[in-house]
Amino acid sequence: MSSNGHSAPSSNGKSSAGVNEHGEIRFSYGGQAVIEGVMMRGAHNAAIAVRDPKGQIVIHEQPLNATLYRGRIARTPFLRGIVGLWDALGLGTRALMWAADVAIGEEEEVNFNGPIGWATIAFSLVLGVGLFFLLPTTLATGIARLL
Repeated sequence: MSSNGHSAPSSNGKSSAGVNEHGEIRFSYGGQAVIEGVMMRGAHNAAIAVRDPKGQIVIHEQPLNATLYRGRIARTPFLRGIVGLWDALGLGTRALMWAADVAIGEEEEVNFNGPIGWATIAFSLVLGVGLFFLLPTTLATGIARLL
């Protein structure tokens, strides 16, 4: 339910989200800041809105791979978390790269499906997880053993 007590219908007239055990509509939206804009993610699509150097708002929409969140992996707690983290980090990295290109005024279409794009995303994800998860965990474990 939204704050005014009404559900938000989708284009086909049905609710765009699931219903929880209390019969309330559960929305699956999130987002992050990107350079000169914002990226918002729903259950099926993501959209990025960025201000270009001329002051215009440039919008990019893309469908999301919903098959990642179905099946056996989606029901396995640890694997579900890894897949969700990988998907969120990948989407966030692609959004930041696109926003940076728009913010500096590049006109060409950026394709992240090539080997260089995938290598950049993989390196970014490994670096991010290593710096912000593995390194602090390792340091905390080492300090705890010393104390």
